[in-house]
Amino acid sequence: MSALGACFDGAPWEPAMLAYQERRDIAFRPFFDQTLAAADARDDADDQLDNLRAVLLNQHDARRVLRALPGVLDDAFEPMDRFRHAFVKNMFEAAQEAPSVPAT
Repeated sequence: MSALGACFDGAPWEPAMLAYQERRDIAFRPFFDQTLAAADARDDADDQLDNLRAVLLNQHDARRVLRALPGVLDDAFEPMDRFRHAFVKNMFEAAQEAPSVPAT
């Protein structure tokens, strides 16, 4: 039952809301920590990307990089990043499966 539902059923407001806030804070703490880490992170210097730029100029080399990426992603990202990626992937899949709406 939700905290609001418990209050409607007669539970005291303050304890019910305090319990809800504690559950919410515990559940969302990983997202908060990830946001702080992202805000503190520094971008790589441009010269560190020169090797990638050189590879991506050639379409054949770029295809090899793209084929290698899925194997690298699990090592490159934190679990919360991968969770976010899966969420967005599911949104794209749902949009592709949804019936198209004819233009008016």
